[in-house]
Amino acid sequence: MIRFFAVACAGLCIDIGLAWSLAVWGGVGLTLAAALGFIAGAVCNYLLHEFWTFRAASRSVSPRRMGLYALTTGATLLIRLTAVTALSRLFPAEGNVALILLLATGVSFAFNFAASKFIVFNRR
Repeated sequence: MIRFFAVACAGLCIDIGLAWSLAVWGGVGLTLAAALGFIAGAVCNYLLHEFWTFRAASRSVSPRRMGLYALTTGATLLIRLTAVTALSRLFPAEGNVALILLLATGVSFAFNFAASKFIVFNRR
């Protein structure tokens, strides 16, 4: 759990940092910026989870795990974007970009942890 949290923090910095930068400085719409940041963070997270968080001495890169990760990440992305859209309706995006992105991240984090632990990187 500690390794997962550390990786999640690294991915979150990439995710939120890129999304915020694209939305505030790049003029990219908030939903698209959130998707691009999420994808960049997810790629980083997959590699760190595969080789550090859930590593096993006898394990190598697995196309099956990569496919499962892609599917669960896609579901997590849908949850995140739904949250961004809903929160954007509650709060005006101007001045609240970071708040919206952080709250939407919180909504999707629990699903992502459970899916990673019990589906993607399950050792059984």
